[in-house]
Amino acid sequence: FERRDQLKNTQLHREQRPEYVVDGRDASGIRYLLKISADQLVAQDREFIEDLGSANRISVNEDCRADKGLISVSNGDQIIIGSAMMKLMVMEG
Repeated sequence: FERRDQLKNTQLHREQRPEYVVDGRDASGIRYLLKISADQLVAQDREFIEDLGSANRISVNEDCRADKGLISVSNGDQIIIGSAMMKLMVMEG
């Protein structure tokens, strides 16, 4: 019974994990939607985004942050990549 309870708790824990959604449109109206479930992420307390040398650069909440390494982002942050303006939403499971 103990093993079954552990399995149940693990499944319940996975079901309650949040899903991260980055949704937005670029200047020409093309929609960009990225969904990542929490179980696909490395276990960590915060979420991060990083510009890996793109020509368009990344801005978080209107602060150009290119070449600054990992940038901590939170629910509701505005992320601009090139002309695509997106918003990070954490959907609780």
